[in-house]
Amino acid sequence: MNSVFDSIAKGLKEAIDLTDGKKIAAIVHRAPDVGEIRRSLGLTQMELIWQD
Repeated sequence: MNSVFDSIAKGLKEAIDLTDGKKIAAIVHRAPDVGEIRRSLGLTQMELIWQD
């Protein structure tokens, strides 16, 4: 049980460090801002959806 607790505690500490802007050892994947990409292409939401 101790290793499970240690793993959860480590993950929680990394999450807190990440929100504080600190670098962590884990790889963090962030979703792109689709609205920003769409606007930079000059497309409406419907135009983006119906691209052939």
